[in-house]
Amino acid sequence: MKKEKSRNSSREKVIAIIFIMALFLLAAGSTAKFSSTLRTNLSNIAIEYKKELSADAKPGDRIKGMINKFDSLYNDKILYVDKISGIDSSLRFFITGEFVSKQVLLGKQNWLFYKSEFDGNPIADYQGTDHMTLKQLENTKDCLADIKKIMESRGIRFVLMVPPNKEQVYKMYMPENIEIINDKSRTDVLIEYLNNNTNIDIVDPKAELIQVSEGYQTYYKYDSHWNQLGSYVGEQQLLEVLYGKRSYLEKQKILKFQLKEHENGDNGLANMVGMKWYFNDDAEYIVEDSIHDLDNWTVKNYSNEKAPHQESVLFIGDSFSTAMKPHLFHDFSEVNIIHTKEYYPEMLDLYKPDIIVLEFVERYSGNLSSFEIAK
Repeated sequence: MKKEKSRNSSREKVIAIIFIMALFLLAAGSTAKFSSTLRTNLSNIAIEYKKELSADAKPGDRIKGMINKFDSLYNDKILYVDKISGIDSSLRFFITGEFVSKQVLLGKQNWLFYKSEFDGNPIADYQGTDHMTLKQLENTKDCLADIKKIMESRGIRFVLMVPPNKEQVYKMYMPENIEIINDKSRTDVLIEYLNNNTNIDIVDPKAELIQVSEGYQTYYKYDSHWNQLGSYVGEQQLLEVLYGKRSYLEKQKILKFQLKEHENGDNGLANMVGMKWYFNDDAEYIVEDSIHDLDNWTVKNYSNEKAPHQESVLFIGDSFSTAMKPHLFHDFSEVNIIHTKEYYPEMLDLYKPDIIVLEFVERYSGNLSSFEIAK
């Protein structure tokens, strides 16, 4: 026991020494750049702030705004906070095989998982420790039933979609020390409750994704989101709910490309620990029969006169909607994608959709009871 503690202590000392040396090197580089770039940075921030500043802003507000601007410069350009964090993570990883992060979990074969407790709680979902109370289940049911009723009164088809967290699909790469306490997650219980107590159409692709992922990579290795193969499974289940027919991933031609940075495929978890430079060997998998030549992944509105389904879809969802764009744009004549945080009830009259899909990834399923789709 004492030998183990001694080894851990020595290892921490080595990390600390190398970390301090790296900081000195970084500081030297920062100082060398400082004199030549500071004046430009300060000038640019002052110009930018002046453009944003309201003409009738009070002196106190002016000062606070400028302080915030300079604080951003100080952290990003002078202290290199992101680089320091990356140095610490890199040193620990190469010396101990681990890194310390409140947001990112290192799994087997270098798979990264999201473990934040403040943006949902995917680890609690994985362990099955945060089930809803009966009252919370009833509230969620009532909210969704009201949404369905309102949509039916407007002649709109309503579908709920709940993509699973990455941890649920790739359990084989989760660390052994993260134990599953309950085989049923909060979302498993919720969907079962909704199926038993409502007639809401629900797309729950978890079981199929687990099966398909034995032969295909359906989530990004260094990000928390599903990729275009995973989203294809979800979108095809949506078609089955709506029309009673669909296709399967096994029958599609899959293309493989070098991963390019976009809204949800940019190795985000690796970036959180400052090691994007190391965790960078993931690929982009594309279903050939889709609208995959999108120049800008932020596209939210798309029309397709040749789509097999000549109906308009208003897709209200979170960041998991991004990878669905190539498939939705291929299959529906008009698609409008709105983030749940950007949606407002007047959009119903603005877009006049035939179908509304409300998508909440598993870690956000506890927020379904508070979503307002119409006034």
